[in-house]
Amino acid sequence: MIDYSDPNASVAEVLGDPRVITGIGNVDRSEILWTVELDPRTEFGELTEDDCETLVEVAQIVTTSGLVDLNAYGRVGQMCTRCHGTIAHTKVSPDPRPIYWCPDCQKDPGEGLVLPLHLQRVEAHPAEVLYLNDARAARERIRIVDDQRRLG
Repeated sequence: MIDYSDPNASVAEVLGDPRVITGIGNVDRSEILWTVELDPRTEFGELTEDDCETLVEVAQIVTTSGLVDLNAYGRVGQMCTRCHGTIAHTKVSPDPRPIYWCPDCQKDPGEGLVLPLHLQRVEAHPAEVLYLNDARAARERIRIVDDQRRLG
């Protein structure tokens, strides 16, 4: 996946390209990007090799395991199950099919994509789980405070 020829293409376009990964449908693209909290319009060139590996791992889990619920796909105007924002849709050319996503919690990769704990296959050390849960809770608190400031 790292050798994709157009670094300016959106991540959603790349995931939908059967020359890159086969078996990824529109539902899967929306759910994969929602799962890793990535804006579907992010340019592929912004991703690191580790980000690409995370995307491929999540894609494999989403397409083969049935562990992921529909959190974004087809839910336009409904509340996001993660952040309580509003699910939207957008089109990424040249694909005419819409990608469903949450503009509030799906952002650019920033410090990198992380495979959610509930999808990780290896058992984490209890201290690591506590630390990561605390880090996620702190990130959520920051989002809530930012939302409160923004909304008044």
